[in-house]
Amino acid sequence: MLIDACPKCRRRIKCVRKSLSICSCGCDWREIDPRVLAADELAVSRRVYQLCGLLSKTPRVENENPLHGLGLRDFVVVLTFIAGIFRNIAWATGRPSKSIKLPNKDLHELYGQAYSVFENWPHNFHRCLSKQSRGQVRLNPDDGKLGTALKKEFGHVYEYLFQDMDGAQFDFMREEFGGFLTDRLHSQFQPAASNSSAFALGESSKYISQTDARRSLKLTNKELFNLMARGEIRCVVINGKQSPELGLNVADIERLKCEFEQYVTARDLAKQLGLDREGIRELVQKGLLRTRPRRSSDGFSTLRFGHNAAKEFLRSVTSGKTPQ
Repeated sequence: MLIDACPKCRRRIKCVRKSLSICSCGCDWREIDPRVLAADELAVSRRVYQLCGLLSKTPRVENENPLHGLGLRDFVVVLTFIAGIFRNIAWATGRPSKSIKLPNKDLHELYGQAYSVFENWPHNFHRCLSKQSRGQVRLNPDDGKLGTALKKEFGHVYEYLFQDMDGAQFDFMREEFGGFLTDRLHSQFQPAASNSSAFALGESSKYISQTDARRSLKLTNKELFNLMARGEIRCVVINGKQSPELGLNVADIERLKCEFEQYVTARDLAKQLGLDREGIRELVQKGLLRTRPRRSSDGFSTLRFGHNAAKEFLRSVTSGKTPQ
């Protein structure tokens, strides 16, 4: 461990001094027994030496610390960004501050802690994000704004990651942040939906924005969110141009559009069941009939049902599975 204060007089070592290795108090620093560090404590120093060409680089291995793919400057920028989460370190325009006034021991521990966030990737990174959460802020289905909720929950961590850390070399953190939010989003939904195969997303899946999906289906954000919560629309959090965005599965949107065209009104269903519309509303209130989302073009005063609603209701009645 490098020293930054004389062990005899306890004064900080100045850059400008009369002797290179002898303090003004007479202490010869060459005679000091240095504190020897364990191998795992030298990970950051070892990587800096490798990036400076002073040590040979080890071959890349699968699931390796993603920082090993960065150059020296970006390596320091990422570590300083994460270190700033744990302790108040000045940060400006993505560059580490030159005015950090911490002793070497504290800086060493701080940067070692920051480096460990990227070990066992991405588990440790997800755990770090969980600790930085100010309490899960549920998405507001009425306005659909994801960025507002994330800024409220993660504060400067979110802002620095998506506003200050420019460059594709930092996308690995933003993409994994999206993966973390996707897992969290699914856990927010009904257990039956989040654990179902409806959320199994293949690499070939294509997504559109929440705004485009809402316009395509002619639904409010609230209705759209309810479909996601029930597992009828698969969704992920993807990286937009400036902030994370909800991505909705294109195939699910197209399927629902086809289903919407086959929906029946309360009047049509009443004729099929031999009831009046008040009877239909009463069955809905008792949970015997499930309504479907109403598009803005259909008028919000008209209930909509699936085209097989009558058959499903009669089947449940004859099987005795309807609630009493």
